[in-house]
Amino acid sequence: MQTYAVDGRELPLRIAGDPALELVNTLARWSGTSTDQVDHLHDYDDLVVWARECGLVDEVAAARLRRSARRDRVTAGAVLREVRRLRRDVHDLAVGLGRRAALARVSTLAVEARQSQSLTATADAVTWRFTRDAGLHEPLYAVAQAAAALLTSDASGHVSACPGDGCGAVFLNPSGRRRWCIMSVCGNRAKARAWAARQHASRDPAPS
Repeated sequence: MQTYAVDGRELPLRIAGDPALELVNTLARWSGTSTDQVDHLHDYDDLVVWARECGLVDEVAAARLRRSARRDRVTAGAVLREVRRLRRDVHDLAVGLGRRAALARVSTLAVEARQSQSLTATADAVTWRFTRDAGLHEPLYAVAQAAAALLTSDASGHVSACPGDGCGAVFLNPSGRRRWCIMSVCGNRAKARAWAARQHASRDPAPS
């Protein structure tokens, strides 16, 4: 998975087409071994910057959350662990490996999220917004709601996992024609391996 730099940290390119699936892709190399996997959410700051980049929290909230996390590192660490568990649950549910317990955890978080919101009037609409009671849980709650929205939509049946060697990144694939997370990365690598295999086979002597 390719990354880009923002606020002095490396985050994965957003290629999934849905924020809940983008969360899944913050852990790279799902189809590799656990020792090969790369977690782009090292700390709570990473989580907030990622959530801001995905449009789950705004600039003002992100700055407030980062300040609050520095004052309460224990809660920030606990929220990050919950996000990582949610990431695993969303992955498993999206690719058809999920069990009832995973769905129950997503459901619980989504309900908690709504209970931490209130209807707020903006210039041109009325919308749900998190209250201060959400505290450091706001990024967790925001992505839990995104996960619930995905799982209850028709899009949930159109999620693919990249077959690239050790990749496994997930993305929406409603047409069914998309094969790779990023053609120029996993697609080209697969083509290069296939070409190398053909070259090797052409050099091998035919069996007598």
